[in-house]
Amino acid sequence: MSDKYISETWIRDYVDQMINVAKQFEEESIMREATLLRADHAMDLVKAWRREKRDDPPNQLTRDLQARIVAALKVADEYGGIDGGHHKMWVIDQMVRALLGKEYVEWVHRFNASGGEWDEGTAP
Repeated sequence: MSDKYISETWIRDYVDQMINVAKQFEEESIMREATLLRADHAMDLVKAWRREKRDDPPNQLTRDLQARIVAALKVADEYGGIDGGHHKMWVIDQMVRALLGKEYVEWVHRFNASGGEWDEGTAP
């Protein structure tokens, strides 16, 4: 992966991997739902970028979005293999924080208001 951009194909492949991980959890489990929400959010970022881009080269995310994605993936790479649902939930929470930045608190509020109960997990 180039440090200049992340291609839409790479993001789609990553989202597909997230969906495959989600399928490994029990139906209607919080882990499955949270992972699917993350996949949806990643695709929403791509759609938002497409609406906002002007003269950017094709298949290139803005540096801000790229930095957020890279930060989230670093968390996944470093901690994603740790056993325990409570630790995996912490990894997901840290990834969401990296992706959303300042919008994290508002997103959690909307998540909880829609009937969910956001779990920050336990740090390993």
